[in-house]
Amino acid sequence: MNTILTDRGFAVTGVCDVLHARVDGSPRRPVVRPSCLTYGLLDTPPDRVHRVECDSIRIVSWNCQGGFRNKWRRVVGFEPDILVVPECEPLDLLDAPVLFDPFPMEQSLRFARDASPKGLAVFATNDWRLAVHGAYDERFDYVVPVIASRGGQSITLVAVWAMPSPGSGDYPERLHQAVSHYAGLLREPVVMIGDFNSNTGFDADHRLGSHSDLVARLAAGGVVSVYHERTGEAQGGETQPTFFINRNLAKPYHLDYCFVSESLYGAVAGFNIGSPDDWLDVSDHLPLAVTFALSR
Repeated sequence: MNTILTDRGFAVTGVCDVLHARVDGSPRRPVVRPSCLTYGLLDTPPDRVHRVECDSIRIVSWNCQGGFRNKWRRVVGFEPDILVVPECEPLDLLDAPVLFDPFPMEQSLRFARDASPKGLAVFATNDWRLAVHGAYDERFDYVVPVIASRGGQSITLVAVWAMPSPGSGDYPERLHQAVSHYAGLLREPVVMIGDFNSNTGFDADHRLGSHSDLVARLAAGGVVSVYHERTGEAQGGETQPTFFINRNLAKPYHLDYCFVSESLYGAVAGFNIGSPDDWLDVSDHLPLAVTFALSR
């Protein structure tokens, strides 16, 4: 496996201090929104989403379905601080030394199997810096723990693009293996976001490790889905899809997720899923955006 790390000058010597978030004492209650937070609710169009007025970090995940060099302008409209892009092409196909405004080349990471034309990329801007977490294991090439830091603030992020591995399991099975490996990391405050390629509706196809079992394992460790906590919908009963087979509106599925530690859930200031009207012309996936209020 070839791993392209373009931020080689920012070394990881251990587990950094993670973001200490505001907690309302009961992460399963509706999120507490400080008065300075004006970020839109679910399915707010990008041109109606507003930046928060106090310290925050916005993390966006979007499976671009390849050809990212021709599509980046669309997702930048979500104003991400950290951008997770499954199915991203090699970085040398993008403009260097600046990948795309406003994301500098030196704050980009990409992970791919050998010379695969598609990989998992993570970008940062607005003075956020990226470094691969010391716990990263290349056996789980598309489940990547990353530390994002700015000044005295930092947050641990696990970027996800669930992909089968020959002889090692299918989509949710590989995620189960990664969750087992990163069990210690997942007991710390963490954000896990990306294309999980799984849903409770597919459980019967994955007896060795289903999506429902994965959700239960994460919940047992205090890691919950932002979408499901905010909407109260059951896994498998999602009313807002994130993926459409062949970009067909008649074939919707919910495959993309943002899971967070319960200790961070109270800091969720906004959550947004893109509209199919705005995205299906460029990808079969819709973007997710989650904003966290930062403690000072």
